[in-house]
Amino acid sequence: MNARRPNIVCVIMDDTDFSNLGCYGGEVLTPNLDRIAAEGMKFTQFTCSSSVCTPSRYSYMTGHHPGRCTAPSFLGENPVADMYNVGWNAVLLEGTPALGGMLSGSGYRTGFVGKWHAGRPSREMGLDDFGPDDDPYDPATDRKLKENQAGLCAELKKTLGFDYAASVYWNNTDAYIPRKLRHHNLEWITQGALSFLDSCDGGQPFFLYMATTTYHGPSHDDSLESDPAVTPGGILDPVPGCMPARASVRARIAAAGLPVNHKTVGMTWTDDTVGALFDKLDAMGELDNTVFFYTTDHNTENGKGSCYEPGVRIPFMVRWPGVVEPGSVCDALSQNVDFVPTVLDICSVKPPAAAQVDGTSLVPLFKGQAEAVHDDLYFEFGFSRAVRYGNWKYIAVRYPRAVYDKMRSGELTEAPNLTNMRLQGQGCINVAAFEHCLEADQLYDLDSDPCEKTNLAADPAYAEVLKNMKDRLKAHTDTFSHPFAYDADPFHYSPEFTRCVANTRAIGTGHIPWYPNPTTSSRQWPPRLNP
Repeated sequence: MNARRPNIVCVIMDDTDFSNLGCYGGEVLTPNLDRIAAEGMKFTQFTCSSSVCTPSRYSYMTGHHPGRCTAPSFLGENPVADMYNVGWNAVLLEGTPALGGMLSGSGYRTGFVGKWHAGRPSREMGLDDFGPDDDPYDPATDRKLKENQAGLCAELKKTLGFDYAASVYWNNTDAYIPRKLRHHNLEWITQGALSFLDSCDGGQPFFLYMATTTYHGPSHDDSLESDPAVTPGGILDPVPGCMPARASVRARIAAAGLPVNHKTVGMTWTDDTVGALFDKLDAMGELDNTVFFYTTDHNTENGKGSCYEPGVRIPFMVRWPGVVEPGSVCDALSQNVDFVPTVLDICSVKPPAAAQVDGTSLVPLFKGQAEAVHDDLYFEFGFSRAVRYGNWKYIAVRYPRAVYDKMRSGELTEAPNLTNMRLQGQGCINVAAFEHCLEADQLYDLDSDPCEKTNLAADPAYAEVLKNMKDRLKAHTDTFSHPFAYDADPFHYSPEFTRCVANTRAIGTGHIPWYPNPTTSSRQWPPRLNP
């Protein structure tokens, strides 16, 4: 093995369930992703700190929980004297110690490619606006797209400390304007990653963070038919030929005896990006000196946008030749706040004094030197906080005093869902799918109740367990600048609050075009994990 410090490559997907990967039991064609597990270690109890894009990506970059965000916009929404509502507001600004800067200041060449979704609004960056019907082939639009991409890459490098940034999506592709950009372009992302690897001269270790826009919408099947030259960075000429032809994706899936649909197309197409990275690293002679991570930002509905297991428990794999035993499985509790200290440990880099790292290195698990690195895990989203200890899960829902007062006075007739946005998709789905979603105290035995359907918090037989879990949660929340109440406001237990919850449930999910009814979900939970 090369004596130089190891390289790091991390591929992070979006909205990914265990069933999206063959190595976790999914009925999909993902040979390159499965290779990571076959030649490395897969985790079964890896989680994200917060189960939507922005706060999760914040944790992957900083190593701490999103509630520690100090961005002026976050503190403006969440004064330090009040509890905070964490969601898509935990953004990274210049000055926050982030992984790219930690490594680039310690001898690594660092590159970022793909989806960001943890930065300040585009207008604050001075990026141009577009009309929904603007044509990317129009020279003026193409020029603005190229200028915006350059500005976005410069902002990302300044904020996160990366040496290189390319093929950057600020947000989800289905939110883009002009509308003709609303498709996935994995070739563009992959080419950005390969260009970064081309810029590495062999004398310096490197760190590549590649975030795909898949598995999030829009339709992967439709995206195969989109124009591969059209990107948020302008028109490509020529179109990259860095992956198997798009036309082959459906044929390979069908030849494997699988249905051709959004799920299978998205995963095989994404798998091709991983194959391109493997091939490039092999050609460079760096494959065996590279630690290769695969993960995702969070799971999907039901559970996304909550502290429930189907939202926070996610796939995570590592391939580290000569260190990680091939085909090994780790069942230890672990979390995405562990990613930064793990990478720093592998790279023999100490975090700066200003970095408040909540996670811990997973390297002892990789080496088989420990069975656990955490006693418990902490989660947060919206108005909820949670702690996992062994088979026990405790979730607390608390509202700011002003919200309780509005419900008490009748000014507010609905109990806010966890996102505090009335028609927000994940918020409405979770209220409909989880019977106890808005209850103040929730206690679940994950061994007997993995779907978190039976709330044991009010059962006297579990009073000691409940107190232990509340005390564990308090030990975490007391480390934050904002307060979080040990016990909820008495109004939370009143008949008036129950009526507010009923009004919230009455909103339903029929207004969500991509998810009309949570009972129709075909996802298996708990997942059937391959041994």
